[in-house]
Amino acid sequence: MGKQTLKELLKPCPFCGSKKLMMDTGLSGADDSKLFWIVCNECYSSGPAYDKKSAAIARWNKRVDNSNTRKCENCWVSPDDCNPLDCEMEKEQNENTSNS
Repeated sequence: MGKQTLKELLKPCPFCGSKKLMMDTGLSGADDSKLFWIVCNECYSSGPAYDKKSAAIARWNKRVDNSNTRKCENCWVSPDDCNPLDCEMEKEQNENTSNS
């Protein structure tokens, strides 16, 4: 049995249901380490960035039952799933928007 393709590994976009997804990469501003995240090519939603492809895939595929879930006040995900880097960026964006 061969390796699965990215398309086979990823669940559809949780926002629009599209299967047109891609792995994007970039460098961390802190130490120039390579980061990976999943992007939907239909609605342009993206998952959080991780230093391993497998972590970015796992996070994209994780679905949450929102009916009884606490949310981080800054980034609106479960506090257990909150990535401090993403959370701080989200907090800064929210503060900049409210100050405009």
